[in-house]
Amino acid sequence: RRGQAGGRAAAQRGGAMEGVRTNRVFKQVPDFETDEAGNVVPFPHPIDNLRARQQRAREDWIAIEKLGLVRRRLTRCYREEGVNHYENCKEIAEEYFKLVQAPNYGARLVV
Repeated sequence: RRGQAGGRAAAQRGGAMEGVRTNRVFKQVPDFETDEAGNVVPFPHPIDNLRARQQRAREDWIAIEKLGLVRRRLTRCYREEGVNHYENCKEIAEEYFKLVQAPNYGARLVV
């Protein structure tokens, strides 16, 4: 009870409630460039390198989570449709196959 009352009071004050996740918006930063041999060229400033690495990691995690969502949707469709899943789940299966076959699960283009 004590946590609930504190949560209501925080919400009334305009603060965030416990256990409620909020979306963060990250500023888009330039990605790494590559030279003619295909090697990644780092930025001259180390903070720019850190931001670019963090952005790549976020994009990778988003792509992996998207892949998991499509996989769960496909599994649910298989279970619900039974013997008709070949016809009724075809679009979801094609989307899942396309994501699995894409480099980095479709997170970004590989140069």
